[in-house]
Amino acid sequence: DYAYHLGFEHRFTPGFELFGRTGRSFRFPTLDERIGMGSPTNFRLQTQTSQDVELGFQGKAGAAGYRLSAY
Repeated sequence: DYAYHLGFEHRFTPGFELFGRTGRSFRFPTLDERIGMGSPTNFRLQTQTSQDVELGFQGKAGAAGYRLSAY
C-alpha cells in the first residue's frame, strides 16, 4: 500500500484565497481488532484505505474570517 498528500493554496487578494488537496491513506487492522473481546480470532481483516479530495476558499472581511470547503 502507499499514501500521499498533495495540496495547493493560492491567494488572489489579501482577503481571499483558494485551496485544495487530495490524498490517499491506509491503516492496518490492530491486534485488538483481530483478537476481539470474546469474539473469535479474525485474521481475514483487510487493510483499510481512504481517498480524499477537498476544495474550498477562505478569507477575511474586516475583523471576521470565513472558510468554506467541500470534501
